[in-house]
Amino acid sequence: MRRSTLISLGLALLLACVAVLATRAWLGAQRVAIQTEMTGGQQSSQTVVVAAKPLLFGNRIVASDLATMSWPAEILPVGAFTSVDAVVGTSEQDARYVISAMATGEPVLASRVSSPGQRAKLSTVIAPDMRAVSIRVNDVLGVAGFVLPGDRVDVLLTHLPQSQDDSGAYVDMLLQAVKVVAVDQSSDDQSDQPSLVRTVTVEVTPLEAQKLTLAGSIGTLSLALRNVGAAGSEAHERVTVDDLGLSAPPDLPPVEQPAPRPAAIDEPSSTVGIGVVRNGSRVEYQVTPWDAARP
Repeated sequence: MRRSTLISLGLALLLACVAVLATRAWLGAQRVAIQTEMTGGQQSSQTVVVAAKPLLFGNRIVASDLATMSWPAEILPVGAFTSVDAVVGTSEQDARYVISAMATGEPVLASRVSSPGQRAKLSTVIAPDMRAVSIRVNDVLGVAGFVLPGDRVDVLLTHLPQSQDDSGAYVDMLLQAVKVVAVDQSSDDQSDQPSLVRTVTVEVTPLEAQKLTLAGSIGTLSLALRNVGAAGSEAHERVTVDDLGLSAPPDLPPVEQPAPRPAAIDEPSSTVGIGVVRNGSRVEYQVTPWDAARP
């Protein structure tokens, strides 16, 4: 074999080895970069307190109900707790209660538990700038008991005129998509059992609370249950009796009534009564007057 050929083969082998080594070095650098990036992501995580088991409305929160897990700091939930002690407190006065049910593994948020030492009650569920107003309902006005805490409803006002004429009756859409916070004395938003109730409490603004109070005094309030995802307002208008499309009864021809019969006139009697008392007893006699007996 010629010397030039051997030199060419040697150079080819050398270049191949250099290419292999360069490729391995590049792959190693990429692997290190990926590991460094992953390590950096783990370093930016945050410890978050989550529910270790289902937590229901009104339950007092104890340490055994909670667990901790690593959570990316970039998407940390607002109001999340970073330690179990921050939730359960250190004494009875610091105890917290569940005001919105949570599933296992769900982050425990400040908006879903009561303030330290405060029990779970309706006032803790209402937003700071909102009010709770109760509406009296029955099996029909309350959608047959299918309205539950957490649902959204429309409030309708039915107004009937004081006169016997129903032409002035109307129905208005008073409020739309208001949140139900309680039915009767229950504010558990995880309840799914319908029941007939007497009152439904809704969360409204102060102005809407005034409207509900006034409307309840001049008419009848009823509820319309909305789809769980329909929270927006829709165009609406007043509905009157004319909008029902009911036709007026046809005019019937007058019915002739028979003429009243003349009243009978009693003819004067031709005799008069004369009483005669004999032996303590009275006897009545009918006699013809002398004038009437003359021809």
